[in-house]
Amino acid sequence: MGCVWVTLCLSVLVSPVRATIIVGEIDWNTPETSSTFSSQYGSTVVDYPSTGGSPSTGGWMRIEFPETTSEPGTDWYDVLRVPATNLFTGSWDTQMWVQFDFWQSNLVAGAVQIRWGTTNAGAGVWRSPVTIPSGLDTWTTVASSFNNWQNWQYPGATEAQYLADLQNIDWVGVYIFRNTGDEQIYGIDNFRLMIPEPAELLMLVSAVLASGLSARRRRRRKYPG
Repeated sequence: MGCVWVTLCLSVLVSPVRATIIVGEIDWNTPETSSTFSSQYGSTVVDYPSTGGSPSTGGWMRIEFPETTSEPGTDWYDVLRVPATNLFTGSWDTQMWVQFDFWQSNLVAGAVQIRWGTTNAGAGVWRSPVTIPSGLDTWTTVASSFNNWQNWQYPGATEAQYLADLQNIDWVGVYIFRNTGDEQIYGIDNFRLMIPEPAELLMLVSAVLASGLSARRRRRRKYPG
């Protein structure tokens, strides 16, 4: 019976968590959310159409890279970011993840990352690449979790610094690098901070504990004394 229970819990551990809670969300469906994101480098033209988002009845953030003849530089990328408190005023932790719906009009982006910064002095910008959708003119959900600090590294970073910075998060945003000098348009909608539903989270913790206890028992049988 114990082995069956452990197996069941482990199957929950490796399967996608379906029950989730939206801790904070910006969806651009109301006027007061239209100015919460800002361009870090001023390389893009940002506006907020009231329809055409995900789903099509809602608003969204439209990001346009104007045509350029310059070599890759600051006009080839931008970071659209929002104060962390506009999304969530509590303590951020490693159980959370950021997700949003991403849209591309005419060209696939060269790179997309979720980034965040901290109020801690001397800290860098944490960044996590997301898988770029291959399709054009369609909304696709992308995400990055805070549970593995190595997904967010920058040169010289440490896990201790990561955990400390996460407790003092200042802003969060999306980095986009264009593919060519042609005009390119992207969209972001339903920018969310997520966390597992408490019952699901408890099951995940239980699975990890059960797995650890089982391994300890096996080691004791194999290496007595």
